[in-house]
Amino acid sequence: MKRQKHDPNTLLEDPDLFSLAELYHENSKLRWTNSRQYREFISAVTDVPHIVEKMARAYKSYSTAFQIQLPRMWDKGVESPGIEAVMERRRTARRFTGGSLTVEEVSKLLHFSYGITGATRISQSSDEYQYFRSAPSAGALYPLEIYLVSWGIRGLEPGLYHYSVVHHALELLKTGDFSQPAGEYTFLDDIAKEACTLILISAVFQRTMFKYNERGYRFVLLDAGHLGQNVCLMATAMNLGVLPIGGFLDDELNRLLDIDGVHESVVYPLLVGRLG
Repeated sequence: MKRQKHDPNTLLEDPDLFSLAELYHENSKLRWTNSRQYREFISAVTDVPHIVEKMARAYKSYSTAFQIQLPRMWDKGVESPGIEAVMERRRTARRFTGGSLTVEEVSKLLHFSYGITGATRISQSSDEYQYFRSAPSAGALYPLEIYLVSWGIRGLEPGLYHYSVVHHALELLKTGDFSQPAGEYTFLDDIAKEACTLILISAVFQRTMFKYNERGYRFVLLDAGHLGQNVCLMATAMNLGVLPIGGFLDDELNRLLDIDGVHESVVYPLLVGRLG
């Protein structure tokens, strides 16, 4: 008898061998029979100069959007807690105070979560640079984009913003208070009211999959986990709270961002707010 996906009484039965998750995982495995060809393909990709240059431009920009430059000055004189203390303190926040964040705090959180932390020229004959971020990424392809649904940040008009990583700036996409749909689409209406912003991490899948094929989809989700953990740890160091979210209405959040949900799609939302 085929297992019913939403029937708790069947949870202890044999797993469904034909589930899409298992089929995908099985068919994206590397084996002795295909690993050599796979490695040769990846090497061939990185030998093509114009492809390498395109790989170095792994970021999105809304060229016609109003751009708000974020401050790059953080309190370097303030002693930060050690990484061990931050990791011990990290907890999922389920209550926020309703207090607002500052633009400076948002700037610091974004930079140390996914900002550019270094660069190198891709070749001696090229003016293109390969940028490096504060989160690891398969092949340094950085398939993720960050959007902010903001309603509680002092000095920032409520609205929807895109984080331009190459300019360390916020690009204004829509004005308005979207806190209600942010709560509805994540099933966290009451909690969202007391938070300040919903960070939406989206994935541009082809940035990674053109090089790594089907297995690249695994890498994209791993990248999202790396970035999400950076947000959690950096927020903890700043005494802010984060609620990572796994259950959300995909299509509604994608429509909010005006992305198609296929080539680019939201993969990881996180609520951020002030703790008591």
